[in-house]
Amino acid sequence: SSDLSTQVVAVVVSPSSLVSNNIVIGTPQFLPNSGFQFTLNGFAGQTYVIQTSTNLIDWVPIYTNTGSFIFNDTNAPNVSQQFYRAVTQ
Repeated sequence: SSDLSTQVVAVVVSPSSLVSNNIVIGTPQFLPNSGFQFTLNGFAGQTYVIQTSTNLIDWVPIYTNTGSFIFNDTNAPNVSQQFYRAVTQ
């Protein structure tokens, strides 16, 4: 089982120009089932890809959606640190 108190999680919006366009990522939170979630409030019709990394160098796409949505990752407790970013497609 993973010790969530030592797990490092970051949420980044990329590219940074999106921040000025009112893209909002809600407060990340751990779920009772040891999962992890955050909301992304984006633009209707705009596609966003959630990517994950364990080292901030190598990024892997794990989820794609449009507009505003809730992202859940039930695999988060399986690694010691996990980083997330949202990029436009």
